[in-house]
Amino acid sequence: MRRISWRLPALLLTVFVVAGLTFACGDDDDDDAAAEPTTTEAAEPSPTEEATPVALDPGVTDTEIIIGAHAALSGPLAIAAAVHEAVGVYFDYINDTEGGVNGRTIVYEVRDNQWPNAAQAKIVTQQLVEQVGVFAMLGNLGTVTHLAAVDYLDEQGVPDFGVISGATVFVDPVRRYTFAGLPSYVTEGQTMATYVNDNLPAARAGILFENDDLGRGYIEGFEEAFNGEIVRQEAYEAAETDTSSQVASLLDAGADVIILACTAQPCASAIRSARDAGSDVQFIMSGTNAISIMFLLVGGPANLDGTIVNAYLKDICQTDDPAVQRHIEIMEAAGLTPSYFTIGGQVLAELFIENLKLAGDPPTREGLIAAAESTTGLVIGLLPGPVSTSPTDHRPLETFQIARADGATGCFVPIGDPVSFESTTQ
Repeated sequence: MRRISWRLPALLLTVFVVAGLTFACGDDDDDDAAAEPTTTEAAEPSPTEEATPVALDPGVTDTEIIIGAHAALSGPLAIAAAVHEAVGVYFDYINDTEGGVNGRTIVYEVRDNQWPNAAQAKIVTQQLVEQVGVFAMLGNLGTVTHLAAVDYLDEQGVPDFGVISGATVFVDPVRRYTFAGLPSYVTEGQTMATYVNDNLPAARAGILFENDDLGRGYIEGFEEAFNGEIVRQEAYEAAETDTSSQVASLLDAGADVIILACTAQPCASAIRSARDAGSDVQFIMSGTNAISIMFLLVGGPANLDGTIVNAYLKDICQTDDPAVQRHIEIMEAAGLTPSYFTIGGQVLAELFIENLKLAGDPPTREGLIAAAESTTGLVIGLLPGPVSTSPTDHRPLETFQIARADGATGCFVPIGDPVSFESTTQ
């Protein structure tokens, strides 16, 4: 059984769905932080003494490997808890079917960061490192929350994998122990611009953006790659959910395509208000919003029909895909409803396991980093393209699949071939 010390009540989850979601989003004294991890070689035994066992890194025993995460288990992003639940389910699956990794079962310890509570994120991260004694972290969620914890993890030499944020601050410049779990917001913006350039060459673009690293990242990428005219940009604050006035301003400026650099609820508000006003403006929204609940948040499937999304995971509707079929079977067997979130969680878990297999036996933190920095063309079935990383590229997810929302089926249907922004040269 996996050791996840939380459960989200169904009623609470329903409340959080309508509150919206995003994957993006006090400093405690570190004097009591755990000592730097060490790995020592076994001493050569004398003829009359037994060999000294190899010292194990924190979080590693003869039978277990303990992994941690800080996540939004309460508050406006609690719907994203399905990502971490899916990570735990997939670890269980590997434990049950393969006996874990190199004979050690994987234990997943998740703590509530109370997003966007940065101080709480740091507190629970320190607890996981110093009290639980995790080997590594996987799936730390949120830009503002993880900014409070990332330096501490670096200082402690704790591998920090699959950060659920597209902010470039975590991987550009490269931090030795940190690897992204989402594509860069800048790269997503470039993908949006490429689609408009190729398919709507005469478009007049408006941009609705969250007034933080998420929104500014999209703008940077879009402006860099867009060949046309941007007629207006409108910001909203992260706590806002009603963006109808901003969208009205963009429409008044003559925008015939609107880039949505926003989270689920503000994006849904923008689309719904435009459709209620009788506008058929083309919307293009960020990949984290390729979720089935969007068809309801916008006021009905017809309002979302035709919206373009630059997805970076396969859609749960692609049931003819063997990897998606297998994912559905694994999640349903564990009692978890398959979704875009659970696909994201399994992807994080699969990538981590592939690196863990190459991290040594017993695994070491440095061995894990070395494995993660030498990935070349790794195929994960739930991704639209292969994964490559290097010492200068800690961004595993750099391939997108443009998709169109289909109001009739409630699915995001792939359009054309995947678009790669892979930065690791082969």
